[in-house]
Amino acid sequence: NKKHEIKVKAMITPATTCRNGFISYTNITNYDESLKYPLSDILKLNQSEYTVPAGDSVTATAVLNMPKESYEGIILGGLVFTKADDSPEHSEENKTSTQIENEYQYVVGVMLSENDSKVKANMNLKYIEPTLANYHTNLAVNLQNDTSIIIPNLKISGTVYKKGSSEVYKFTEKENIKIAPNSNFDFMIDWNNHKFEAGEYRIHVVAQNEEYFWEWDENFKISSQEANDANEDAVDL
Repeated sequence: NKKHEIKVKAMITPATTCRNGFISYTNITNYDESLKYPLSDILKLNQSEYTVPAGDSVTATAVLNMPKESYEGIILGGLVFTKADDSPEHSEENKTSTQIENEYQYVVGVMLSENDSKVKANMNLKYIEPTLANYHTNLAVNLQNDTSIIIPNLKISGTVYKKGSSEVYKFTEKENIKIAPNSNFDFMIDWNNHKFEAGEYRIHVVAQNEEYFWEWDENFKISSQEANDANEDAVDL
């Protein structure tokens, strides 16, 4: 509906899971090691950029080459289209460090399956580390779905104790989490704007929905270096 032609960039991405617990189609790096067939490896667009004439449309075509080996479950990803804005107001000369630039994307989800065989879901706790979320102190608990199905409607809770204590030190619970096939994400435990303290801790994590239940009980340490690095860059401490 524009009165001038526009350029649209196109790419194909595997589905991943973002920190908020939603399936995302915008991550083009850092795939989970369990992902055997990334959608971007088997589905190829005929062009990486399209020119759309004023008031007109173009057709994007993609060719699918299915894996030679059969597989159970699904392969999930998306066709991602982004407007390549080359208007004068976006030129390098007019950019300043304080400007906020918006980028609009249109995503078409793609889900491939070969049969209706039921795959049993599995989750793993991969690591625990202090980090920042929007410059606020959080504990990242990395959870992995290493199976080729979506795990929906999860309620996940994380309870942190200081070693040797039964008193709850930190607690976070989130609902309606959906994990993409063969992906991992950081479940964030809010540190409530407190500084990280070096020491030994214990964490109890529960993930469950109507069909599945997982729990982990792990000891972990926060080193002085990890605490200092995170605290130095945090806000509102």
